[in-house]
Amino acid sequence: MPTLQIRNIPDSLYMALKELALKEKRSLNSQALIMLLNGFMQTDGEEKKQYLELMAKAKVLGEQNRGYNLPDAASLIREDRDR
Repeated sequence: MPTLQIRNIPDSLYMALKELALKEKRSLNSQALIMLLNGFMQTDGEEKKQYLELMAKAKVLGEQNRGYNLPDAASLIREDRDR
């Protein structure tokens, strides 16, 4: 998953974000992501349309893959160690 580093955040903005994260019982990273997404979803641009289309496709793919019986991690590790 990609990462994003933001530099030169004003101290007041950082503290406000940190306080809100504590209040909402989230990490600073999670709070920033939620706020970015909420701000993004309020726009009416082409980027929002593309994002919503991708999320709809991802949801369909996720639902299609639910029926598969995937092995659990422990059995995969055991199989690998037995080799």
